[in-house]
Amino acid sequence: MYRYMMMALLGLTGCVLSVAAADGLDGWSLVRTVDTDRLDPALKGKHVPTLEKHFTFADGVLRGRIGLGKEFFEAKRVDTLAGVGTIWATHQDWPKDLADFEATWDFQWVMPTKNFADCPFMLVGCRLNADGEGYSLGLHGYTAPLLIQRIDKERTRPIGRGRYAGYIQPGWLHFRLRAAGPIIKAKVWKAGTPEPERWTSEAYDDWSGTPGDRYRQGALAVGFSGVKVFDTASHEFRNIKVRALSADEVKNEASFGAKDGPNYQGDVGGTEKLTDKQRDEFHKSLQALDARTVETWKRDPNLTVEASADGVVLRSTNGAPAFGWLPEAKRHTFAVLQAKASAGARPLLALRAAGSDTADFIYLDPVWREGLPAVLQGNAQHTGDIVRAEWKPDTWYHLLTHRGHLQLWRITEPSGQDVAAFRYTGGAGYGKLEALGIGVAGKGAVTVKGFGAK
Repeated sequence: MYRYMMMALLGLTGCVLSVAAADGLDGWSLVRTVDTDRLDPALKGKHVPTLEKHFTFADGVLRGRIGLGKEFFEAKRVDTLAGVGTIWATHQDWPKDLADFEATWDFQWVMPTKNFADCPFMLVGCRLNADGEGYSLGLHGYTAPLLIQRIDKERTRPIGRGRYAGYIQPGWLHFRLRAAGPIIKAKVWKAGTPEPERWTSEAYDDWSGTPGDRYRQGALAVGFSGVKVFDTASHEFRNIKVRALSADEVKNEASFGAKDGPNYQGDVGGTEKLTDKQRDEFHKSLQALDARTVETWKRDPNLTVEASADGVVLRSTNGAPAFGWLPEAKRHTFAVLQAKASAGARPLLALRAAGSDTADFIYLDPVWREGLPAVLQGNAQHTGDIVRAEWKPDTWYHLLTHRGHLQLWRITEPSGQDVAAFRYTGGAGYGKLEALGIGVAGKGAVTVKGFGAK
């Protein structure tokens, strides 16, 4: 009810609210956050952000800076890429109960003595509650330029990624963020260029089992992640506008629409590549699995295992993801699974940190939706990394993960040609010990012919 009262009082539907033009910080305030991106443990409780420490507002531009200085970081022995976490500001004129809305703004990242934006670390929060839980949209460094994340007190989870190759250059960028129920979309494009029809990033985050209003509505905030190496950088926002979506707009919003959904073409073949030697080694020397070996692993209750002439046959008793977990070991550099699936099933490759529960893992699903493989965070409610690719039933493929400069996940043909490739997904496998999982989902059968890890 409060949301609709606000819309009536402020005239939100079909209209736009923006920041007042007066200079100074009147009307601005800091927003509490539990998003501890890049927070160094040595700084916990040592730095108390204030609005005046980090923000100025003049000539229609909100400027944010970490601004703590070399002496501060050296005294705390902070790592180069660590910092003081997320710092956000909001304006009193912005609605506090945004649910289904669209927001637009301009952003630029200014690094003294440099003429390019190397790692901007822009962060915009939305649907934030009083505890700082909600969502964020981040422009993060070259590995994942436009990242959608879900924030709660326990952790921050990536739920959607996209890439905009043109952002590493000086000047203003335009952003558009749309939230319609569990569908969250974002796009970025260079100022002075046409707005792209397709969204840069998209996420589908099913919070239907979450009690109350969490993730359904909340406040808007803009800011940055304070990182030591960019202590003198300036994060600049202007032309911040927000409007509520009408009921018809929400109803008509499509998830990963064919016309305007992200195509993620830059992901396939755009990752760090395996050398020919590495491809040959792992595609030709996979060890055959047998059912007796899999039987000794920790197995999810819904996994069944049997032997066949081609390898080990896996089935899920209820269609939900079901895994057999290898014994915990020191982190592997490579893991490759050779498998095929009957119609209606798909093989899965997972990774979880030692000692974590079954919900705290990441896995590669080649058919999250038709034509959309994904690396998922614990379950299919959070989209994670997504690309477009074609998966054929009863066809042998390799599912692979390996760590180079980044952690990479990919699906390849037996020849080694990429079918789908993903760059880095966090959330598991950071510990010295971790477990790999071989799994199945859907109503059919998955046959695993070979597996290798080292």
